[in-house]
Amino acid sequence: MKRFNQNIIAFFKTFDKQVTMNDIGPISTIAMGEFLNGVYKKVVVVYPDFISTLVQKPSIYQVLPFQYDTPKAFDEDFLFEPSPEAVLANLVEKSIEFTIYQCLVEAAASEHSARMVAMRNANDAATDLMDELTLTYNQARQAGITKELSEISAAKLAMEQ
Repeated sequence: MKRFNQNIIAFFKTFDKQVTMNDIGPISTIAMGEFLNGVYKKVVVVYPDFISTLVQKPSIYQVLPFQYDTPKAFDEDFLFEPSPEAVLANLVEKSIEFTIYQCLVEAAASEHSARMVAMRNANDAATDLMDELTLTYNQARQAGITKELSEISAAKLAMEQ
């Protein structure tokens, strides 16, 4: 973001351990607070979506404003406790928290997968290098032995004449 001259309003530590819902609280609080205060018109999350061990797809997900389908009308009346507004506010807040949580879990899985692939590639490269060096060493050793044998043979022929 610094490369694109964008402001960074908060920095959160990387999650070396498993991501928990407690880690999400500060992120969702800032995102919802700044959105509700009118600082931002929308809030999006950019994260690597884990498809498979070898494939992670960059994804962008709009968190706010909250998008939903219009619910169908019910013939019956429902009683909400404490109130429909309070229940809806709580559901929207939890939905945003779970969305951010899912994005962080996908990012963590992608990072672990990328590390695993990198380590396997490094191991394969080291094995190939070791095989190549062993071959070079054996060729050099064989050339030395051949040279010594030819010198011994030449010395024996010189002594016989």
